[in-house]
Amino acid sequence: MRSRVTASRVSLARHCLAPWTSHIPWAKTASTQATVGTAFHKWPEIVIAAGGHAPLNPSAYVEQHPDITEDLRPQVLRLILAWEIHWRACRSLVGWSAEVAYAYDPQTGEARELGAGLQRDYSGAKAGEMTMTMDARNMSDGALIIDWKTGKQANADRAKDHGQGKTLALAIARAHGLDAVAFEIVHVATTGITVDRALYDAFELDDHADELRDIDCRVRAGQQDPNPGTHCHTLWCPIVASCPAAAPNPWDIRRDTLEILRTSGPLSVRHIASTISIREEQLSPVLADLVANHEVGIEKGIVRRVRS
Repeated sequence: MRSRVTASRVSLARHCLAPWTSHIPWAKTASTQATVGTAFHKWPEIVIAAGGHAPLNPSAYVEQHPDITEDLRPQVLRLILAWEIHWRACRSLVGWSAEVAYAYDPQTGEARELGAGLQRDYSGAKAGEMTMTMDARNMSDGALIIDWKTGKQANADRAKDHGQGKTLALAIARAHGLDAVAFEIVHVATTGITVDRALYDAFELDDHADELRDIDCRVRAGQQDPNPGTHCHTLWCPIVASCPAAAPNPWDIRRDTLEILRTSGPLSVRHIASTISIREEQLSPVLADLVANHEVGIEKGIVRRVRS
């Protein structure tokens, strides 16, 4: 059995516990998107640690970062500049801390702060504690947690029921004796910023404590069968590459569906599913998304492209 579920994986754990209870190996390779996200996240940490005034400008930071290859520099720089515009316009620079780590015991409900700037070093956590790091925290008026997201995560939880957000909020509430905690998902894109905010009250935090206790008990119980679904890919399951039960990648289904329709013209749902070698129920959510985006239309079971 592996280590306990961390806050960043709670949304996945809600669907499947096989990553923590099976012997399937975790993938160790980092994607380009992960590299971009990690490089971006370091910039707000530098700015907040310096009291709002970084010791170098964004361009110099991108040029000097050892993990940012030349082809990724424009993307990372645009993300940082979008964040800078939003942060300077919408935030007071008072009361912020970056990269603050906490530990939470799902069995006792106790939590404690481990420190800031630990670079995901959780060696100070005790056995059985869940670990987590908040991108940014402000305690000047209650508690506000911010989680910056740079990747496009289809079907991700909204802030109101965000697995990671609720776990972060629960930890800070228990550690500091708070009844309510605000949480914001700040989606940072090269085109700008969108914010999804939620306020978790005492009842919601208590319910989430029960949920985490149940997850922890099931992990402690041992082997849990894989539960395949779209979460295998949309929630970045670490065993998806090796798991024999993993569901097909919805982005691959989308690509193949559009290509089949481009080359063959209108086809039945059954024909498309058979051609891609998947079940119709696996194709249905992808088709629904394509219809919502006005890329295909469906009439009497026949799918046709709406635009080229």
